[in-house]
Amino acid sequence: FELAEQIPLPREAVALRAEEKPEQCTISVAPGKLAEVKKAVLEDFVIDEHAVDLILSTLVYACKNILLIGKPGTGKTSIARFIAEKLGFEPVIVTANAHWSRLDVIGGPMFTSRGGVTWRPGILVEALTRHVRAKKEGRSGAWLIIDEINRADVDKAFGEFFTVFSGPEPREWVIPRRLFDEWESYAGSED
Repeated sequence: FELAEQIPLPREAVALRAEEKPEQCTISVAPGKLAEVKKAVLEDFVIDEHAVDLILSTLVYACKNILLIGKPGTGKTSIARFIAEKLGFEPVIVTANAHWSRLDVIGGPMFTSRGGVTWRPGILVEALTRHVRAKKEGRSGAWLIIDEINRADVDKAFGEFFTVFSGPEPREWVIPRRLFDEWESYAGSED
């Protein structure tokens, strides 16, 4: 990450650095693994073979996000979870809703059961933390899978997310200082 004013990321997310990113974005997959994953997907799900090829090549070689579109109950989330697990990633699955805001996606201040206020990480920060932890443990990482993303108010829920992650490469990501100031202002708050 390139951080505004070189502010360190809190908690375990500090481990992600642009210099750790290879020049060409690819996920390390053993020879034959993609063919094995493709075969398993085709055995377990009713899905077009070319769609599986597109999904796998986009995820593994282009390192791009995938948006699966289809009728409810057709297995989109199950396929996403299955592929993540087969490639050695921890699936972090959340379901969006119309009430989502920046607090749900990025994080923010929340009241505690004892009447205090603490900073609670949102799903994105949680997924990043789990990814870094998995990498440190020698696993592939974690993938965030958002089910029913169409239910969320995109501007309200993802506006700040799009600002932070406006570029495709981690070295282009800039986390605003105000987000760290907010996070740090709650450090040590009661839970």
